Amino acid sequence: LANAMMVCGIIAMRGLSGGLSALSSGRQLATAFLMGSVVQLLLQSIVMQKKGVGALFRPRLRLSDLGVVAHAARILLPAILSSTMLQLSTYTDLWFASSWQGSAAVMAC
Repeated sequence: LANAMMVCGIIAMRGLSGGLSALSSGRQLATAFLMGSVVQLLLQSIVMQKKGVGALFRPRLRLSDLGVVAHAARILLPAILSSTMLQLSTYTDLWFASSWQGSAAVMAC
C-alpha cells in the first residue's frame, strides 16, 4: 500500500510541476517516498491500536536512557563511517570512469 501511495504521489506531483529536470524528479521521488512512509506508519498504528498492542510501542526516553543511547551511537559510528567511505569510493570510481570513451558499457549503465 505504501508503494502504491508513492506511485500516486509521483504521478500527482509530475502533473503539478510540469518540469522533468533531474532536480525536480529527485524532489518528487523524495516527497513521494515520505508520503508513502507516513501513510504506511499511520495505517500500521491504526491496526496496532485496534489489536490493542499500541501501548507497547509508545516511545519513552528518560535521562537514565542517555547512556544506552550513547553506547548505541558508539557502536554505530564505525558502520556509518565505513558505509560513507564505500559510497564515496563508488562515486569517485564512477566519476573518473565516466570520462573514458565507452565506459558506459563497462559500468552497465
